[in-house]
Amino acid sequence: MSGKRQHFMPQFLQRGFSFDNGKKQQYTWQYRLDGKVLLANIKNVGTEGFFYSLDSDHSVDDTITDAESDFSELVVALQNHNIDNIASLDISKFISHLESRTRHIRISIQNSFSCLMENIGDAFFKKEIIIEYVTRNIISKPNKLEKLIDRQLESMTISSAMKYNLKQLMTNNVNFWLPTTVESMAEVYKPLIAEAIREKLPVVMKVGHLKALNESIFPEAKVNDYVKLEFNVISMNYDLPLGDNMVLFEVEGDRKFKPYYERSDVLRNIYLPISSRKLLCGSSKGCIPSINDLDLHIAECSSEYFISSIKDERSLEMQKLIGKNSYAISNDKIIELLSELIDGDSDWI
Repeated sequence: MSGKRQHFMPQFLQRGFSFDNGKKQQYTWQYRLDGKVLLANIKNVGTEGFFYSLDSDHSVDDTITDAESDFSELVVALQNHNIDNIASLDISKFISHLESRTRHIRISIQNSFSCLMENIGDAFFKKEIIIEYVTRNIISKPNKLEKLIDRQLESMTISSAMKYNLKQLMTNNVNFWLPTTVESMAEVYKPLIAEAIREKLPVVMKVGHLKALNESIFPEAKVNDYVKLEFNVISMNYDLPLGDNMVLFEVEGDRKFKPYYERSDVLRNIYLPISSRKLLCGSSKGCIPSINDLDLHIAECSSEYFISSIKDERSLEMQKLIGKNSYAISNDKIIELLSELIDGDSDWI
């Protein structure tokens, strides 16, 4: 994974869903959200340039690369049903690592925040806030203030001497005329500021993601929850795909299957396909794995694609489900939270 091309879906896991093309290269079928089905070399799947790097800092990439040797050996052992010789702690660390390393999690949180921005609309970009922001920003920067004054004077058909005198007057009395001028410009500034925030979102999400991975590539809090589960490898009687979230969580509640585990969830089962016909399952005490139609749930919780060793009609039908249940926070939940904040009886609002 070192270098420019960094895999957020490790190749050693993809191999369980691939086939040899006869030239010692591993290929897989990639079913994409856009409807395309690609025969792809696994070295080109689940990769992005400098995904785990920021500028010249490659420390997260280096840490993950160092850990992948042990993780790869663990997967091979699981595929060979040697689970009795593997500590639950090691499996828990691996699952926690896969859950936290994906592009899926970065994009899902970004999409949820974008939805929040769209729904919050005028409640966030209030006219008064825009006026206050721009006024402070201009007053604190003389060059910007001078440009604004010059722009106001350009439209006036008066002599240069009068423009000079008026400029001095405006500069010395900025607090009297600036708020009124900015107020007339507020509607222009509003979409510009909103667009600037949206443009910066991917970078902000990346910085936050890398910061979390830099603290740990397998979050301890989740490892402590997963280690309590009983792990088994199940031989399946049908082919499983591997979603771009890789790990699937079954919890109590209306949203039974999820691509992420939250500490508030009541966890029932964790599913990790380790090959087309083998499934790693971690179960809470007394919980029976729900393996019927698990492939459909994997597709629904995938964000952009899933991969498979086969191309068949069922996979093509599953492709239509991609993204149906992949969100970090649902749009309805965002609107519900906003309603509680804006219309609720909170003392602080």
